[in-house]
Amino acid sequence: MAAAQAETAPSSPIEETALTVQRLLEGVAAAETEVEAEAEKALLAGALAAGAEAQALARVQAVLDRTWERLNAGHWSTVPLARRRLYALASLHKVRLLLVGESTGGSSAQEANHAESRLRDALAAADQGLLLGAPLQAGDADEGALSVAAAALSRALAHLRCPGLRPVVATAKEKVLSNSAPAVPPLCSGPTTPVPTLSLPSLQQFSNDHFKPHLPVLLAGAANHWPARHRWCSLEYLCRVAGARTVPVELGAHYVDPTWSQRLMTLESFVEKHVKCESQISASDNSQLGYLAQHPLFDQVPELRADICIPEYCCLSDKQDESLDPDINAWFGPAGTISPLHFDPKHNLLTQVVGAKRVLLYAPEVSAALYPHEEPLLSNTAQVDPENPDYTSFPDFQKAQAWECTLQPGDMLYIPPRWWHHVRSLSVSFSVSFWWE
Repeated sequence: MAAAQAETAPSSPIEETALTVQRLLEGVAAAETEVEAEAEKALLAGALAAGAEAQALARVQAVLDRTWERLNAGHWSTVPLARRRLYALASLHKVRLLLVGESTGGSSAQEANHAESRLRDALAAADQGLLLGAPLQAGDADEGALSVAAAALSRALAHLRCPGLRPVVATAKEKVLSNSAPAVPPLCSGPTTPVPTLSLPSLQQFSNDHFKPHLPVLLAGAANHWPARHRWCSLEYLCRVAGARTVPVELGAHYVDPTWSQRLMTLESFVEKHVKCESQISASDNSQLGYLAQHPLFDQVPELRADICIPEYCCLSDKQDESLDPDINAWFGPAGTISPLHFDPKHNLLTQVVGAKRVLLYAPEVSAALYPHEEPLLSNTAQVDPENPDYTSFPDFQKAQAWECTLQPGDMLYIPPRWWHHVRSLSVSFSVSFWWE
């Protein structure tokens, strides 16, 4: 009996991961009946019936291509959930087919390179399914099938590249980002009021003095106990944990700039092209400035989620009996990245982990003097650039009083709902935001 079990046990990280994905597919088989796009559904059914992996993979890719076109037509909010589920399901099938491909029959080195390539392609497919698809539950599991598959692929890739990989911690030999405070460039928009600073206030004090009256405050050193404070200073650490994961990167000065665009790339490619090479970006041409902005990276990569903690201040709520976890987003990029002057509808604790950022704040009462865009999609964004204001076009901006602070590693900034804020990275920076109601 033991011998029989040994014969059927997976013998490699790829085989083990392929078995995991197969089980996940069995768990989400019922999801196929929920999709409404009949033509794509028929193509997917044909792919599953095809005997040759190459033929099946081509049909699955056809489903993904057709569905991708429909996902990117019109506003994202109008995309039917069923179509996103179809994309996620097809992505999971693509992962399985990539893992069951035949070997090259070459040398051991060639086989190892081929295996790594298959794992990378499969992980990219899983990540794109996570980014564009909708969750598919794996049986009674709490996590979605694609998340489980992506985590298994990431572990298999790490094992293949470095068998017996040591615990993922930063080492003394790795390049460590500086956490020293850079000089803050002066503003052109006149005097500012410093944001008040507190050191680890009690929950009651924070609630009475800032949360309830909706007043900003800088919580100095409130995240100093996070493991991320030290681990994320190492680019090698970040790349070991999540380098092969596909993430959306913003390119350009900021999201209102005409040159702005987005591109999917692996985290390690982003680090090499945009973080390590920050000095190559011209101050007069920042069209290639890269920013991993407002991305739920910690849902995608649970290993990084373990490096941070949800602040206890997030338990406060404007709603009675509200107990939802906050939305957690990552903001990672070189010096010079900007979030233009805008407001958010939720409470925000912007936490600085690596590097420094300057933040300018304006109260909701001065909104008219900031000249919000008239387009509905940009109505929460100001036309004024507070670092270089045009008083001829926006004369009332001279009446708007700014609050200013510089976030250092370990600091948290509480930004109340509808408070306008402009954020500039002063160095290579990694921040985490917590949004809640």
